[in-house]
Amino acid sequence: MGKKKPSRATVGIYDLKTHASAWLDQVEAGRTLQISRNGRVVAVLGPAREKSGSAEPSPWTGWLAVRDRVKPLGMTMADAVREGRR
Repeated sequence: MGKKKPSRATVGIYDLKTHASAWLDQVEAGRTLQISRNGRVVAVLGPAREKSGSAEPSPWTGWLAVRDRVKPLGMTMADAVREGRR
């Protein structure tokens, strides 16, 4: 048998605020919450990814790759920016 998919629940903002700890326990266990305000879903809350402890890759990843490519050319990042402005 396949792995059971985590369930999804819709919770109002007042209920979420009032029982935040209990709802977070369920999210930590794999459940996804749709958060609604005045009956309209406005956000989705789900478990964090385990990979590298971060839900999203660092915004610096691209800059670091550029920096590493520029250094072998014999110039710093600042020099490369100045060169690009000419």
